[in-house]
Amino acid sequence: MTETSCCAGLCRTCKVRYLQGAVEHNDCIMSDEEKTVLTACVSRAPGKLLVLDL
Repeated sequence: MTETSCCAGLCRTCKVRYLQGAVEHNDCIMSDEEKTVLTACVSRAPGKLLVLDL
């Protein structure tokens, strides 16, 4: 496994802070306090709007 190929949210290389919207956090590692970010490889937006802090 390389640093950017985990596809499970474990390496957190793809983590992105989000500003607005609902997120389904499908990773198995982040605590509730860390859920101001999402892991783009496994997290999904169940609604129509998700604003990312890029």
